[in-house]
Amino acid sequence: LGAILCEIITGQPPYLGDPQEVRVKAQSGALMEAYHRLDRATTDPGLTLLTKHCLAVNPKDRPESAGALNELLQDYFAKSQARVRAAELHQLAIENQAAEAGARERLAKRSREFSLTLALISVLFALLLVMGYVWAMRDRHDKAYQWAQTELELRRQLEANAIELE
Repeated sequence: LGAILCEIITGQPPYLGDPQEVRVKAQSGALMEAYHRLDRATTDPGLTLLTKHCLAVNPKDRPESAGALNELLQDYFAKSQARVRAAELHQLAIENQAAEAGARERLAKRSREFSLTLALISVLFALLLVMGYVWAMRDRHDKAYQWAQTELELRRQLEANAIELE
């Protein structure tokens, strides 16, 4: 199984060379080249470690039975799934942070727009107050002027009447 996994991962069998060289390397357990190729492979480190474990020269260093190998594989798959779930959760957290940042930015923009609108309304209201005050003062002035004109006219009439009576 180790040789099959090595070939799947690296694209080459554990021992390279002509048939005689391969036989000598296999008999002497010369696995350093295979281990280096496995280390350079872009596969999961857990699978690389499991492959090396299955390739071990000493049978006592390899999984002792199909059941033991099955346990190792189950453990590897469980850890792989946990890493995938952790990566997915991390990605979701990043996406959530980005969405929250976007929402905060939109909220800040709305807040600025609201503040600007409120300031504009305040300026318009102040302008209306000033215009109302100016209008009221002008109206008061016009009425005072009319009263003064009326009073002046009445005084002239009284003087004219007083002169006629004399």
